[in-house]
Amino acid sequence: MLRSLSDAGSTVVLITHATKNVAIADQVVFLAKGGRLAYVGPPKLALDYFQVQDFDAIYHKVEHQLSPQQWEERFKSSGYYKKFISERLLSLPQQNQAPAPVKPNLRQQLVVLCQRNLSILLKNKLSLALMLLGAPILGSLNFVLWKPDLFSTKTGNAGQAISTLFVVVVMAIMSGSLATMPEIAKERPIYKRERSVGLGLSPYLISKLVVAFVLAMYQSAVLLYLMLAAVEIPGADTNTGAMYFTLFLASFGSMVLGLIVSAIAPNPSVAPLMILIVLVFQIVFGGGIQPTENLNTNPNAKAVSELMLSKYSFENLVSLSRMGADVADDFCWQKGESRRKKLPALLIAQCNCYNKNVFTKCDFPGLGKIKRTSSLNNDLLKANLLIQSILDGYERVLYNDVSRNNWNLIYLIGGMIWILFMILFLKG
Repeated sequence: MLRSLSDAGSTVVLITHATKNVAIADQVVFLAKGGRLAYVGPPKLALDYFQVQDFDAIYHKVEHQLSPQQWEERFKSSGYYKKFISERLLSLPQQNQAPAPVKPNLRQQLVVLCQRNLSILLKNKLSLALMLLGAPILGSLNFVLWKPDLFSTKTGNAGQAISTLFVVVVMAIMSGSLATMPEIAKERPIYKRERSVGLGLSPYLISKLVVAFVLAMYQSAVLLYLMLAAVEIPGADTNTGAMYFTLFLASFGSMVLGLIVSAIAPNPSVAPLMILIVLVFQIVFGGGIQPTENLNTNPNAKAVSELMLSKYSFENLVSLSRMGADVADDFCWQKGESRRKKLPALLIAQCNCYNKNVFTKCDFPGLGKIKRTSSLNNDLLKANLLIQSILDGYERVLYNDVSRNNWNLIYLIGGMIWILFMILFLKG
């Protein structure tokens, strides 16, 4: 069949160790160890050149009689080399100047890479299913973990309400980073080959970010919808869009983080172990497990936490939920305890979450669960302790600037994209 293709005008190159049909080839090449050229020419002349009776004997002779370097030198000094290589090279048309390399079209590369990423994703049903089902599965845990009335003033629980918001942020970061973790590590050999033939670094990186951007939009929408369906959050009516934007930044940022881990990992099997370490940092220094006020008292912990996507996303959700808005706006609670006690009765009467007004005008999760007694002072003490217990851990979160935190997230994501670019650039 191959002979027929050759006779029809096609160029056929065959690598083989079978010698029975070598004689029907036009040219044959024998290589010694290390790719050293031992012979090029017609098959029949090869038998004369090596002074053997059949082609099988050539293998044995090339392997044992001389070294690879000696075989190469022997062939180059022979007439066969001059006839079948040197003279043919001289007969080729000479070019005065090598053609200029074609400049790669970066825009076209980006389109092709995006199409290829989409095609690969659609063909890999299991990977696609994990990407699409990860957020719904994690988000469904909200129905199992939390009661719908966590934010209710009458029956809620302020501590669990804060935990709810932190867990949702962790879900966004976890589903995002795990989705992109294998992306670069699994195709590193292909990437290196394509880079060697003109693949631009920018189109490659942007193609990955485009997929991450679209996936982050989907995952954050699913997680937010399931959270709001499972738990009644007072600030959701007016701040749904802002909550979505915060979760989107957390999800997209974590996907960039996953790409960084994938670029650093020496092989795909190491990437999951590395991403686990990254996720532990996001959880520990995010402010949900170790309260933000505790982290802020330790300079080292504070410095690390300020590099965490989870910190800014969590703080934003707490502010946007409006769970402590009345306390944050309360004039009395903006003062220290010693100064509160010295405030005149007229000012205290204007505070919705302090003194007698706390049970009638203050909207704070769990205040209604305080069992009222005949002693108003004891009841007020319990209410103050409830509010103070949250302020001790999350006071700065209640006074958080959402816009500033969003910019901090954007700066973090931009910095991570630059780091990812440099890693890929340095690795070639």
